[in-house]
Amino acid sequence: MRAFFSNNLTRNNLLLSALVLGLLIVPNLVWASGVKGFIWGIVVGFFGAFLAIGGIILNTGINDFVIGFGDLFQNKGIGLAINTVWLNVRDLFNITFIFGLVYIGFKMILNADDSNTKRWLINLIIAALLVNFSLYFTKFIVDLSNIAATQIAQTGFLTAADDENSPFSEPGDVLVSDTYMNSLGLTSFYGDGGLKENIGVMDDGSWLQIFAAMIFFIIATFVFAAGGLLLIIRFVALLLYMTLSPLMFIGWVFPQLQRYTSMYWSGFLSRAFMAPLYIFFLYIGSKILYSYTRTVSEPNLAGALNNKVEYDLATSLMPFVIGCIVLMAAITISQRMSDQAASGSMRIGQAVTNRTRRVVIGAHKRGAAPLSVVARGGSNRVGNFTNRKLDQWQKDSGWRGKIGRNVLVSDTVGGAATKLKSNKFGLQDTADQVKSKKDALNRKYQSYQDIKAAQAASANPGAPNHAAIIAKGVEEANKMSPKELAAMQRNDKQTFEYIVGQINASKYDNLMESDDFDPTQKADMLAQRQKAINSTIRQNGVLITENLQKMSIKQIETMGDAFVRSNAHLFTDSQMDDLKKSKIFTDNQTGDYNTLRRNKLASDAWGANQQQIFNNNSTNTPGVFDNKKKPSEIAKLPFRAFFDANNNPNPYAISQIDGSVLEEIFNKKTMSVSERQQLKTEVMRSGTPDAQNYLNSQQGRRNWS
Repeated sequence: MRAFFSNNLTRNNLLLSALVLGLLIVPNLVWASGVKGFIWGIVVGFFGAFLAIGGIILNTGINDFVIGFGDLFQNKGIGLAINTVWLNVRDLFNITFIFGLVYIGFKMILNADDSNTKRWLINLIIAALLVNFSLYFTKFIVDLSNIAATQIAQTGFLTAADDENSPFSEPGDVLVSDTYMNSLGLTSFYGDGGLKENIGVMDDGSWLQIFAAMIFFIIATFVFAAGGLLLIIRFVALLLYMTLSPLMFIGWVFPQLQRYTSMYWSGFLSRAFMAPLYIFFLYIGSKILYSYTRTVSEPNLAGALNNKVEYDLATSLMPFVIGCIVLMAAITISQRMSDQAASGSMRIGQAVTNRTRRVVIGAHKRGAAPLSVVARGGSNRVGNFTNRKLDQWQKDSGWRGKIGRNVLVSDTVGGAATKLKSNKFGLQDTADQVKSKKDALNRKYQSYQDIKAAQAASANPGAPNHAAIIAKGVEEANKMSPKELAAMQRNDKQTFEYIVGQINASKYDNLMESDDFDPTQKADMLAQRQKAINSTIRQNGVLITENLQKMSIKQIETMGDAFVRSNAHLFTDSQMDDLKKSKIFTDNQTGDYNTLRRNKLASDAWGANQQQIFNNNSTNTPGVFDNKKKPSEIAKLPFRAFFDANNNPNPYAISQIDGSVLEEIFNKKTMSVSERQQLKTEVMRSGTPDAQNYLNSQQGRRNWS
C-alpha cells in the first residue's frame, strides 16, 4: 500500500512539473522551426522564468525588507508585537538582577567586598539601567544601517520610474536586478521582438551556444535569489534580536554568561551591517559594469549567441562573467566584512566599557564628582528596585512569596539593597540624602510661591479661591524658620512685612526672641504686626466689634497699653480675664483697665455711642450696630449704664432689657438688692412687654419679689 501511494505521489509530482514547464515554454515554442529552436525555447522560457523570479526576490528583499523596514515595523503591526514581547523579556531579565544582588549580598555580608565584587556591582548597576533601553539601542543601530543602505540603493540603481516596463514594481522601487540585467546583456533575449527572432534563428546556431545561455541564466538566478533571500532572512533575524535585546547585557550581570552577550552582539551587528555592505558592493559592481560596457561596446548575449556578425561573443561575454563574479563576491565579502565590523565594534565597545568601569571605580576611590554621581544614582535605583521587587514577592501567594518570605533571602536581599541605596561612591551624601536636600529646596521655592500668591490674593478680595490661597500662604509662612524669614526680610521686605502680619502668635514670638533680628528690625516687625492686626478689626476705618472680640490675648498684647485703654469697654469678659493673666501687663495696668471699662460703659450708654454698648457690628454692617449682645453681657453692664447719679432712668438702656437679661442679673448678682428693686420698678413702668411678663411670671416673682 505504501509503495502504491509513493508511486502515485511521484507520478503526480512529475505531471505537475511537466505542466509548469509546458506553461512556461509553450508561448516560446510557436516560434521554433527546428530541434535547436525547440530546445532554445525551453531554455529561454523555463530558466528565464526562474531568472525573473530571482530578480523579483532581490528587488523585494531590498525594497520591502531594507528600504521598507520602517514601514513594515511601524504600520503593519510588527512593531507592536515586538514591543509587547520585548516588555515580557525585559521583565524576565530584571528578575535576574535580584539573583545577582542576592549573590553580591552574600559576599558583602561575609566581608568579601573585594575589587571583583565592586567591579561586578558596577556592572550590575549599569546593566540594570541599560537593559531598559536595550530595545532602543537595537532600533537605533537597525535604523542607522537601513538608512545607509537606502541612500546607496536609491542613488546607484534604476528605479521604477526609469523602467516603466518592469511588471513587478511600484513607483519609487529600486530595481537592482533590472540594472544588472541591462549591464549583463540578458535583456537582449526579451527586448523588442528579440525573443521571437532569437528562437527562430537559433536553428542555425550551435548546441554550445544554447547550453552556455542556460548556464548564464542559472548563475544569474542564483546570485539574484541568494542576495534577496539573505536580506529577507536578515529582516526576520533582526526582529528576533530586538525581542532578545536584554541579552546584550546579561553577561554583565552573570560573568559566566558573558559568551552569550558576545554571541548576541556579534550576530546582531553582523546582520545589521550586512545590508548596507551588500548593497554597497552591488553598487560598486554595477558601476564597474556600466563603465566597461560604455567603454567597449554594449553587450548583447542574444546576438552573440546567434552568430550575428555585429555582436562579438567575447565582448558580450565578459560583462556577464564580471557581473556574476561581482554578484557572488558581494554576498561573500559583505558577510565577511559585516562579521569583521561586528568584531571591531565589539572590541571598541569592550574597550569603552572597561574604560568606563575603571573610571567609575577610580571615581569611587578619588571622589570624582560627575561619574561618582552617575554611579551613586544607579546604585540607588537598583537598591530601590530591589526593595520594591522584594516587597512584591513577600506579598505574593505563590512560589515567589515563599522565596521572598524566607528569612535568609529577606535579610540578604534587603541588606544588599540598603547598602546599594546608601553607597556614596566617594561623595559626601547618599542619593537619598541628595534627593532629600533637593526636595527641601523645591519645597522652599514652592513655599515662597504660595506666600507670594497669598500676598497677591489679599490685595484682590474678589479673586477665585481667595480664602484658600491666603490660608495656604499663611500655613507656609508659619513653617518658615527665623533664619529663612530674616533672609526674606533682607531680600523681599514687602513680602516679609505681609508675612509678619499673618503668621500665628507663637511664630511671631519666636521672631521677636530670635537673635537673627536686631532691635530696629524688631521694632519694624512690631509696627507691621500692629498694622496687620488693626486691618483685621477695622473696615474702611470703622472698628468692627465682632472682630475685636475675636482677638487673642497675644494680639491684644501686641497692640499695647494704649490700644487696651481705648477699647477695654468693648472687650468680652473672657478677654478681660486673659488680660489679668498676661505677663506683659502689670497688675496696676489690668486694674486700670477694669476701672476704665466700667466708666466708659457707663458714660457711653448715655451718649452717641450707646448703641455700641448694647450691640455689636459686623463686617456685613460695619457702620450699623444691629447685632444685640448676649443677655449675659448686658447683665454685666454697670448700674450707672441704666440710671444716672440722680437715679434718672436711661430710656434706651431700659428698652434693651428683656426677661433673659433680668434672669442673668439675678443669677450673676451683678446688682445689689436695692439696685434690682429700682430696676424692677422702672421696667414695670416703661420696660418691654417681654421683661414685664417675666417679672409677672411665677419665676420672676420668686426671684425679684
